[in-house]
Amino acid sequence: MSPGTGVFLHGAHAYVAAATVRLAAGDPEGAEELVAPVMGADWLDAAAASVLVAARCRTARGDRDAAAGLASRALRAADEAGLPAVAWQARAILAQIAGAGEAANENLAAARRIVDSLAASIPDDAIRKGYAEATRRRLEGTVR
Repeated sequence: MSPGTGVFLHGAHAYVAAATVRLAAGDPEGAEELVAPVMGADWLDAAAASVLVAARCRTARGDRDAAAGLASRALRAADEAGLPAVAWQARAILAQIAGAGEAANENLAAARRIVDSLAASIPDDAIRKGYAEATRRRLEGTVR
């Protein structure tokens, strides 16, 4: 248990997964409520993943400023803790929020580099190709 929050940190990714489902079901407020207790956790992996979901929730609600702040927070945590999957997703959100221009292009290019690096670390050709294609589609889908 996380002191003061009552959050079971070894189950933190269950909070993230449940919130992701709620967000996909069209309930960004409910999703953000689920991850809120984990966002301040000392375990950076759990906190970063939770903040990333909160950024997606704020994006879905049209609160671009809050979404950008949360995505930047997730990116800082990802950089600090070495979490490339969180980093590329945070950069994708930042690119989406920026829309067009230099900031969007820089974040999108950085996200692509991270995805390419992750893909290159997968030794099996079929799995590497599948991961790269699916992740790039997801990345491109975040930026319109």
